Amino acid sequence: MEPGDRVAVYLAIGCGHCSYCLRGYMHLCPQWKCVGFDVDGGDADYMVAPAACCLKLPDGMSYETGALLTDNVGTQYHTQKMLGVSGQDSVAVFGLGPMGSAAALVAKARGARVIAVDVLDSRLQMAKELGVDAIVNSTLQDAVQALRDWTYGEGVDAAIDCSGSPIAQNAALDAARKLGSVAFVGESRSTTINPSDQMIRKLLRVVGGWHFPVWEWEEIARFVIDQNIPVNQYITHRFSIEQADEAFRLFDERVTDKAVFVWE
Repeated sequence: MEPGDRVAVYLAIGCGHCSYCLRGYMHLCPQWKCVGFDVDGGDADYMVAPAACCLKLPDGMSYETGALLTDNVGTQYHTQKMLGVSGQDSVAVFGLGPMGSAAALVAKARGARVIAVDVLDSRLQMAKELGVDAIVNSTLQDAVQALRDWTYGEGVDAAIDCSGSPIAQNAALDAARKLGSVAFVGESRSTTINPSDQMIRKLLRVVGGWHFPVWEWEEIARFVIDQNIPVNQYITHRFSIEQADEAFRLFDERVTDKAVFVWE
């Protein structure tokens, strides 16, 4: 890293010497701190970050794209890599907020057939614009039955819940086919499931998806560039830092989906 390099900032600051940090999983460090939560950063003209958290942007990649890669896109890349999503797979994404939108983009770039499930028509419309193959409004349809119908009665190869809703989490487990996979990405405090019917007797693989190891950055950036993924397409609002009060108010009111602060 040299002075003047363009960088994105990795959100996890670890101790640097535990087994997780040494493997690049600083967000698993027992002493980790999160930029923007535990330490100041992001909503300011300048910030200070450890050199280990400064991820060099490839030439031609915008700061907006880099910011999304360190969050939603990077998380989805790592999660779907664990699931082994490929062009042979059908993938259901539950919850088409910013994380779900990134899930749809990454799954399509990996070659999968993708179906989006949400309760809001506006988000499903965004999913269609991002190129998903089918949509389901779960307030109007039985999502599990729709997914089974879409896969000739088998169920999807992989289901990714980005909502954190107990209803969606159970639907993801129910909609996955035997020998399929499920990833829980949306944060949730508690959910009641039936392990025997939903997991054990289906030989289901279930993983948690949360961020990515720092060494995977260049791989993620190359993937986005090589696949020409239109990451910026799911940004719905842009604000100057002077508009921060309005930006957070609109976010709290769920007017915005993915919003970013931009500097001239």
